[in-house]
Amino acid sequence: MEYWNEINLIIPPYLSYPISRKKIDIKGFKKILQDSINYFNNIMKEFKLEVKQLSQFLFLSFNQLRMMKGYQEMKKTHQAAERIERIDIINILEIFNSYISDEFQSEVQIPFQQNLDYVLIRLQGFSKILIRLITCSKKSAKYMLGLIKAGSFYIKGTIYVASLAKIWDYGREMCKYTVNLYNNLRVFRDKLLKKENLEWVADNCNLPEKLNDWLGEEFENFVNNHTYDFKMLTKKEDLDNYIASKTKSSTLFENYKSEQEKKQEVTCMDYLDIKIEPKSEIDDYTPIERNIKKNVSEYNHSLESVTTKERLKLFLKFEDKYRKIDESKSLTIKKIKKNDWKEIKKDLSNKLNLMQESVLIDFKQFSRSDVSLNRNQITLS
Repeated sequence: MEYWNEINLIIPPYLSYPISRKKIDIKGFKKILQDSINYFNNIMKEFKLEVKQLSQFLFLSFNQLRMMKGYQEMKKTHQAAERIERIDIINILEIFNSYISDEFQSEVQIPFQQNLDYVLIRLQGFSKILIRLITCSKKSAKYMLGLIKAGSFYIKGTIYVASLAKIWDYGREMCKYTVNLYNNLRVFRDKLLKKENLEWVADNCNLPEKLNDWLGEEFENFVNNHTYDFKMLTKKEDLDNYIASKTKSSTLFENYKSEQEKKQEVTCMDYLDIKIEPKSEIDDYTPIERNIKKNVSEYNHSLESVTTKERLKLFLKFEDKYRKIDESKSLTIKKIKKNDWKEIKKDLSNKLNLMQESVLIDFKQFSRSDVSLNRNQITLS
């Protein structure tokens, strides 16, 4: 088995040795490691949320979709995502970075070559699992799109495709970054000292200089390819015909008919022997005046304006508004308490359809009095 494919790969003991700053770009080395740690910390938070959501989808749809091919591909996608989290690439990079001392010293402490080899091997396996994640999520999304096109799985299928597309996008971005990180760290391998008498892995361990060359067609086809071959939900021919039918005017439609078809057309008017005179030009293109604007009288918020049921509705509406916003315009806030006003307004609104003109007059006279109003003092006949 290849070293990159071993889950329980033995970690070599972390040992460091002093080296001059002139022999290695220690500042650039630490910057590459620190930037990669920050990148994976940020993207893995969002990635884990999408994986958690996919896990919930798998659990909720087990009884309904367990025999479908798309569901099996979704399970493979989830398994690949769990393996990515199990590798814990952030912890590997942080441990290696912690053994590199401060770059401002004349001599710095740096790990041996075997420690860097372990990081490179883990990056190899990390990129392979990411490609597995990308391929499985793409296959599952294609299957779900086929169900959506058939019209039998629209609502759930759309949600699943959205989640799979997000995981697919995160996988591609992380794989590209992993390849660049490996290529940048691989340059420093020959500058590090190899620890003697430390038999960790075989000397013929495959650590290519360029990770993208080692991945080969998988990287070019699934990660670095910018074309998307997802199936269209509607065929292009059907879409063109639909657009043409919607945009085709009646004039264009008449032009498609041949002269022979027009001669053979027979209407019911021909059987009834009814002659239809040509349409006369009655439109002289002069505008017709229309009184569209409604005569709306201005509302005066006063007790004297309450003369009809409609006016009483307006009075209650504006009075309630002024009691809340502008107390200076309110006519009842000094006479009626808040709780009493709610009860009065409720009763008046419920019994407004039964009101007579005499009751409105009584309401105005009673409102002008100095006695505080309450629910029991208003009677509706």
